[in-house]
Formats: sequence, C-alpha cells, structure tokens
Amino acid sequence: MRLAHEQRMTVVVVLHDMNVAAQCANDIVAMRDGRVVHYGSVAEVITEEGLAEFYDTPACGRDHRLSDRAVGMTG
Repeated sequence: MRLAHEQRMTVVVVLHDMNVAAQCANDIVAMRDGRVVHYGSVAEVITEEGLAEFYDTPACGRDHRLSDRAVGMTG
C-alpha cells in the first residue's frame, strides 16, 4: 500500500468480507445482486442502517477496539 500511495495509484480489491474491507480500505463499494447499493468512506458504509440493508438482517456498526476502524456485525 505504501507504493500505491507514493505512486498515487488506485488499488481495487474484491472482498466478500465487509470487516476485512473496512480494515484496509479508504472507500467501499458494496454490491448486492450485481448492483451498487452503497458507496462511500468506511464510516459512511459501515453503519447500522447500511449493513442492515446490505445483509437484509438486523446489524450494527461500531469502531474496532484495536484499530478505530468501523466493523459490522449481524445478528
């Protein structure tokens, strides 16, 4: 990631785990059924409302206790 930052590159990574994406991304594009349902910063996407809509189940978003990054949990 340091090289990408130094060279002003954009890195696109496809992940199926929203928590892993939240730990390493600056911005998230969340897709469901081939459509973009959320796009924005980690803090904008990892919210209770956003996660509940994305996973179609009650969810909560909070800061990770070790990294100050958002994480999501479904229940």
